[in-house]
Amino acid sequence: MADAAPSAIRPPSGDQQQQQQQQQQQQQQQQQQEDEEEKQQEEHTPQEQPGEPPSVNQAADGPQDGPVSGEDGGAASSGLGVEEEERRQEEARAAALATRPFAEQIAEVAGNLKLKSQSCQAAKYLLRLLDSRPQEVAAYLAIVELLSRLIADGPALPAAGAAMTALARLCLAPEGRARVRAEAGLVPVIRYVAVAEPDRAANAEAAALLLANVAGDKLARRALVAAGALEALVALLQRTKSHDSALSAYVAGALMVLLSDGAAAAQQRFVDCGGIEAACKALAERPRSDAGRSTLRLRLLLAELCHANKSWETQCQQAALDSAPSVLLSAQMGAGPAPKGVAAGGG
Repeated sequence: MADAAPSAIRPPSGDQQQQQQQQQQQQQQQQQQEDEEEKQQEEHTPQEQPGEPPSVNQAADGPQDGPVSGEDGGAASSGLGVEEEERRQEEARAAALATRPFAEQIAEVAGNLKLKSQSCQAAKYLLRLLDSRPQEVAAYLAIVELLSRLIADGPALPAAGAAMTALARLCLAPEGRARVRAEAGLVPVIRYVAVAEPDRAANAEAAALLLANVAGDKLARRALVAAGALEALVALLQRTKSHDSALSAYVAGALMVLLSDGAAAAQQRFVDCGGIEAACKALAERPRSDAGRSTLRLRLLLAELCHANKSWETQCQQAALDSAPSVLLSAQMGAGPAPKGVAAGGG
């Protein structure tokens, strides 16, 4: 019996053809939608070319090797200036360092003080530590030598100003004063004060404050006077402008401390280097109603001299007349103890 012939393939019915067409249309629509989405994604994604600097958005999204710069070499157009960006970076580094143990922070500061590029920021961070943990004097004493060396290398630089301020705060403690004197770091400070420019008052104020604080005991005062601190401070007072009351207040304060013993030798050195004339001239340039710290300290200083020596009183009166005849200091610096004379003198 012969094999049966294969049955013929029947064409799809009308319903099947309609279903196939609908499936094909759905697939085409889905493919078109995917193509459009892919095209839109490509349009919104920035394509970086080789050698092209990263965009500002990318710089904000992740850390870069350095600050993003524009064609003019300045900061990228993120709305922040170079100084503001540096300040934020400094605060970020300080915040990260503050999370570490205190001993590690001191070690980090000590290491950075040895680096010229990091010394200024390290000295400024040390001031933060002194504010937050002033009781850790023993730990701070280990870096007094580094601070003194920083001042000696360039007393007019910002890093030296921060270092002098840090040492001034350490000198509030007796052991701090002893360590600073032992390092012999005050000679560069005295030399700087003698030639400091009042226009750059920040470092000059820090230097005067350091001299005032380190002179907290009699031995230190004698050493500073012998090293020429009185002459240096008088020279700075002579150069200080009348409107710079802050700097003159620091200078007057340092002079008062150095002369607080009433030692005739120190007072004589002050008189010989023109201290009376400098103080009278500074007072004559200010309104009689001025009652600032500088004015009160200078009046008190002159009153002490007038009370100690009659000839110095005559010299004060003559210097006052030479500076401004309308300013009569005799009533303020005459007889009676110094505090009473200053109180009577008012502003």
